[in-house]
Amino acid sequence: DANMYWNFSILFNRIGDYTRSLKYDNKALSQVSDCYWIYEINCYLSGQGRYNEANQFLDSACAVNSCEAFCLASKFCLYTIKKDFDKAEEYYNKSLKANYPWNHQDDIFLACLYKETGRRKEAFSILNKLISDYEERLKRWGGWGIMDTKWQLTVAYALLGENKRVFQYL
Repeated sequence: DANMYWNFSILFNRIGDYTRSLKYDNKALSQVSDCYWIYEINCYLSGQGRYNEANQFLDSACAVNSCEAFCLASKFCLYTIKKDFDKAEEYYNKSLKANYPWNHQDDIFLACLYKETGRRKEAFSILNKLISDYEERLKRWGGWGIMDTKWQLTVAYALLGENKRVFQYL
């Protein structure tokens, strides 16, 4: 079932086997039209530099289901990773209008957009809040979600230019 495929996807993602992770995400998405899986598949493809494939996937997946807000946010992430900041900003604003439910993972992309477009104060504000929340999460929850939490902290500190702290979480 879709949940089993989702769990396999998480497992393969955690060990760095993104090809198999993507395979199981696609299987899950074929069984259940869950907007979050569209977002995840886009992240896997974009993170591997497969931008055209990610864009084609989003165009086709978003044409056949009602996940407009997730599709717009996914395009925002895609264009941020591609460093096409004008397009990223366009899709960020569209996703806001579509009431996309923002979370901390998305905040990394927003902070990157702000930093790269000269809005360092806004970027650093987002990053400092994110760091505070994730460091508290590490203290409170210990091992649960530790890899994702450390990844977020690593990226946040890298965006702040605090390289010593980056290595602390690698």
